[in-house]
Amino acid sequence: MKTLSGNSISGDILKKLWLQRLPQQVQVVLTISTEPLDNLSIMADKILETYTSSVIAEVSNRELPPRINPSESSTDWDRKFNELRHDMMQEINKMQKRNFHPLNRDSSKNRPRSSSRKSNTEGLCYYHNRFAEKARKCTKPCTFQSSSEN
Repeated sequence: MKTLSGNSISGDILKKLWLQRLPQQVQVVLTISTEPLDNLSIMADKILETYTSSVIAEVSNRELPPRINPSESSTDWDRKFNELRHDMMQEINKMQKRNFHPLNRDSSKNRPRSSSRKSNTEGLCYYHNRFAEKARKCTKPCTFQSSSEN
């Protein structure tokens, strides 16, 4: 690592990177040492030589699920699937009934027009017809006369 990095990486960073690559038990011992990196590498070699490489692995006795007859299994799955499908269809129907609003598109043809759209026989503009004396606008021709003008 030292050769590959040349002089571009400081000794402390190189030491940290090198320690991270070592086994945990070696890291614990060498991390507290203030020795130069060359001496640490010799120490790491000696620690690994004395360290017995016996690996302790945990063995667990896991129980396998009981064997199920494949035909029974698929029948159970089919039954569960059909139950869920039925429940889902009921929920969809409930939602559709709640949101159902019948629209009769022909009903708009039979509605009377609003009074604002009727032609004005008195000669008043829309604003005076709608707001009378409180109107803020007026469009010509308009025959409205305010009570203050009388």
